[in-house]
Amino acid sequence: GTMEWRTTPGRVVGDLSFVRISSGLAHVCALTRLGDVYCWGNDARGQRADARTIRRNAPVRVAGDDRFSAVAAGGAFTCALTTG
Repeated sequence: GTMEWRTTPGRVVGDLSFVRISSGLAHVCALTRLGDVYCWGNDARGQRADARTIRRNAPVRVAGDDRFSAVAAGGAFTCALTTG
């Protein structure tokens, strides 16, 4: 729930459970067992895909009805593979 730099792992806010996680330069995206993608962190270039370019301290579900099987976050981008 904070944007503090940490030197040890911290628990993600909320009760979500992730099967895959990927981090970019200043944001993180994760995949749930149901195929939803959630992202949090910096969004200066729209890398979180939630139509808002503001910093988020907690996971926000990627908008739309798509289901995903993979997610990859990079420097200032995020890509996800739909299930079909």
